[in-house]
Amino acid sequence: MVAATPALGFAALVVLLAATSTNAVAAPQIALPPAVTNIFGGGGSSSSASTTASSTVGTPVATTTSSGTTASPTSTGTTTSQTKDACPNGICSPDWAGGATCIMMEKSNICPGFKGLWLPTNLRTYFGSEFPDKKSDNIPILLNSTMLDQTYRGQNFSYPTKYEVPYMIKKNGCSFPNQLFYMTSYCVSVWSYYNDRADPCAAKSPVKLNICQSTLDARSASLISDAGNSTACAVGSDARTTANNYGLSVKTSKFASTTSSCISGEANEIPALGESNCGYLDEVTACDRKCEKITASRCAMFRAQASQAAALASSSPASSCDPNDVNACSTGLSVGAIIGIAIGVLVVGGIAALFFVRRRADSKGDDGKKLIPGAPTIARPASMVSSSPNPQQQQFTAPANAPPVPAVSLAPPQPAMMSPIYSPVPTQDQQFQQQQQQQQQFQQQQPQMMMPQATSSPVQPQLPPQQPMYAPTPTAVSPAALGTGAGAAVDAAAVLAAMSAGQEVPIRAAFAGNAAAEEVNLNPGDIVTVSTQYEDGWVMGVKVTAQPGERRDGYFPLWAITGQVPREDPQRFQSLPRQQ
Repeated sequence: MVAATPALGFAALVVLLAATSTNAVAAPQIALPPAVTNIFGGGGSSSSASTTASSTVGTPVATTTSSGTTASPTSTGTTTSQTKDACPNGICSPDWAGGATCIMMEKSNICPGFKGLWLPTNLRTYFGSEFPDKKSDNIPILLNSTMLDQTYRGQNFSYPTKYEVPYMIKKNGCSFPNQLFYMTSYCVSVWSYYNDRADPCAAKSPVKLNICQSTLDARSASLISDAGNSTACAVGSDARTTANNYGLSVKTSKFASTTSSCISGEANEIPALGESNCGYLDEVTACDRKCEKITASRCAMFRAQASQAAALASSSPASSCDPNDVNACSTGLSVGAIIGIAIGVLVVGGIAALFFVRRRADSKGDDGKKLIPGAPTIARPASMVSSSPNPQQQQFTAPANAPPVPAVSLAPPQPAMMSPIYSPVPTQDQQFQQQQQQQQQFQQQQPQMMMPQATSSPVQPQLPPQQPMYAPTPTAVSPAALGTGAGAAVDAAAVLAAMSAGQEVPIRAAFAGNAAAEEVNLNPGDIVTVSTQYEDGWVMGVKVTAQPGERRDGYFPLWAITGQVPREDPQRFQSLPRQQ
């Protein structure tokens, strides 16, 4: 027993140390990275691990257990990851897309409810399929999510809204003026098109499209109601039957869902409009359908704007040439005809050049020396030329009864002197020297004939007195010239002069601004001042008569001041606020 005591004591000491170490110091462990297969959502799972790590663009990485509960961080100094937006402009290349650059639909203003869904940057094939009679090349390559909004509204290439009526009639039999959730339907249509064609941005996304059944039912009911109304759907019975069938098909969409994460049409369209239209395509329709989310005063303003736009459209001549049409404004000349015309011009130019060269060659002498214009040509009869081979030794023989031969003078001929009746024919060398002297004399006389005689005092040309450049200075303009109200006469020049001078000018046409785009709401009779005018037809200024709670400064169109309401609002480009 004595010998066993040290062994028992040592064993007890080991057990005591092990017990205290489990409460005081944790055993060292090797930290392994979580099994993440996709940093843009839809993380995979590991066969040996009981946790799955997943992340979504713009949200921090969250660790979940196998039962679906979220593991909360401990208070032992663990630091959580910082939120970082991996796709700030709505364009990036998700890991699962195979290197393709994609557009994040939820970063747009027309599809904000489409979380985790993506589109390619080139939508031309979709527009070529849906709008075959329009130029798909007009659709730009998307550089950010804001340009996805422009494909729907606000630009000349916004085909879904610009040609909404003929598009719906041709495709579904009726224009459906009272339809619900048209904008959400566009988002579904374009995503479904690329998903069905296995585009990596749409088809490979871990998230799939789910539209709330209640949204589909509401849209279907609005379509069927218009299809059964001969006023709303003023087409033949066959077309109304097609429209009714289309409305029925919406209810049974393959994307219908009753889950809590489904996309609601009303929730998707409210952020894009700034205020709810109750899901209708425009404010006037929402007011006509008794949308309770638009006040009566704003409904009156929207109706006034629609009336002004309709009056302007009826007074303006309709153009039969749409630049978006595939065959718009065709000149009738094919590529082959244009090439033929170009070749013909080159041939005619070559012939003209050849003719000019030949004329110059004909104007030269036999020995290649250019003759002087106006110089006399000396003819030499063959009978008077000696047959001596040396030109310098050639002599001529005068007739027996000829008078004495006068000396040949090389001085230039004087106008007042008469030429001799008969002169001996000079030798070839003398003829050449005489021609050179005549040429030099002719060249010396040319400047004298062209230059005026110098006088003792140079005469300066008399120029008309220059008018001073007119620079108008801003002057006060009377309110009568500016006009007030929608029906008052207005001097456009006076309005622009007052606006440029920073004076207060009245509003003559109502404008409903978009608060999200920093636009100011205006009514006839409001007073504004303008600080900046842009080339896109918009201005930035201050609403002097703003009431408490209204936006005071921002952007509004120039036609609200002049009262000349266009058929369509000028599209904003230079006046758009630039994102930093």
